[in-house]
Amino acid sequence: MAASSYFSEAISTFKNSTGTISVTSNIAASWTINGPTTIVGSGTSQTISLQPTGTYTIVWDPVSGYTAPAQSTQTLTDSGAITFSGTYVAPDLQVWTPANPSGLVIPTTATEGTAVMLSAPVTNRGTASTASGFTSLFQKATDSSGTGAVDIGTYATTSLIAAGARKDVKLSYAFPTAGTVYVRVCADKASSGDTGTIPEANSSGTGEANNCGAWTAITVGVPTGTVKASASISAGSWTISGCTSQTGSGTTEVTYSSVPVGDCTITYDPVSGYTTPGQNTQTLTSGNPITFVGNYASFSGTISVTSNISASWTINGPATITGSGTSQTLTFQPTGTYTIVWDPVSGYTEPSSQNLSLTDGGTITFDGTYVPGPNICGNDICEQGESGVCPNDCPYSIQER
Repeated sequence: MAASSYFSEAISTFKNSTGTISVTSNIAASWTINGPTTIVGSGTSQTISLQPTGTYTIVWDPVSGYTAPAQSTQTLTDSGAITFSGTYVAPDLQVWTPANPSGLVIPTTATEGTAVMLSAPVTNRGTASTASGFTSLFQKATDSSGTGAVDIGTYATTSLIAAGARKDVKLSYAFPTAGTVYVRVCADKASSGDTGTIPEANSSGTGEANNCGAWTAITVGVPTGTVKASASISAGSWTISGCTSQTGSGTTEVTYSSVPVGDCTITYDPVSGYTTPGQNTQTLTSGNPITFVGNYASFSGTISVTSNISASWTINGPATITGSGTSQTLTFQPTGTYTIVWDPVSGYTEPSSQNLSLTDGGTITFDGTYVPGPNICGNDICEQGESGVCPNDCPYSIQER
C-alpha cells in the first residue's frame, strides 16, 4: 500500500461528522436537548455549532403562566443544520378593545335609584384560550384613583374565551345617591382580594396585573317626572314649588318635563270675583305624571228687577244683562257693583239709574217707577200706569191693563 493512500484512509477514519443546532422561542425560556450529546440552554435564541450528527429531542422547561411547547425530535446530518422553534402560549385577559383601549364602562349616565345595565369589554389578548369560564368584578369608587373602592357585583362568563376573542360583561345596578361615581371592571376576579382562576401571562410580564380597566366617571342624576297644570278660567295663574320652581296660567294644560321627583306644591293666585283654589301638594315619582287643575268658583248672587210698567233696561257691571217687563229675577250672577239704566217709555219719565253692590250669596233688587207725564192725567181714561197716580182717571182701584 502506498504511503499516501494509507494516511488518507486514516484521516477519514478519525474525522467526526458534525452540524449546527439552533433554538428559538417566543419568550425567554430554558430547555434541554437530548441526543448524541446533551445540550442545555435558555433565552429566546441560541445557535450551537459542531454538534455530532444524529437524532436530537428538545424538552422545553415550564414557564409560569404559559403552556410549554411540546417536545419535538429532529435528525442532524453531516454539515447540516436543524432548528427547534418553541412557542409558549398563555391567555391574557384585559378590559380592552381597539376602540376602547382603556376599558371604560358604559353608559356614563344613570338615574338615582333606577337600575342601569353597566357593561365593559373583556378581551383575551393572549395566545391561548382561557380553557374555562371565569368571573369578572364590578367596583365603584369616589374618584378616578379608586379611593374608597367597594365591590358592587360580579358577572360570570360560563364559557372559555379563545385567543383574540371578546366577551362583554354586564351588571344591573342602581346607584343609591346622585352625584359623580367612578366604576371599573376587573376580569377574572370574584372580589377585590381574589387572584383569579385563569393563569395568565404575556411577554411584558403583566399577564396577571392588567386585568382591570380604567375608572370610568358616571354621572348619577336625580330621577325626574312630568307635572301638568291648568286653571278653570283663563285668568287663573299659579306657582309650583318644592320639586321645581315654575309658573303658568290659563285653561290650556301646561306640561313641565324633567321635574325632579318629590313633593310638588301648587299655589293658585287670586282672581277678582272668584274663590281661589286651595293649595295642593302631590308626590311626583319617576314615570308617574301628576296633574293639577285649579277650579275657580265665581262669587255669585241674585239680581231682581221690578218696574211699575212694562219697560226694558240694561244692567252693567261684572256682567252685562238686558231685560224687559215688570219683574225679572236673575240668579248666579257674579258679585260686584252693578248699575241699571232704564230705557225711555213714551209718555213717561224713566227712573234714574241706580248703583247696587252684589255680595256672594246675596240679593239686590232694582225697583223702577215710571212717572206719567203731566198731559196724561185728566183725560178720564184710566191708562196703564195711572192707577194710584191719576185718581180722577182711575177712581177705582183697578189693575193695570
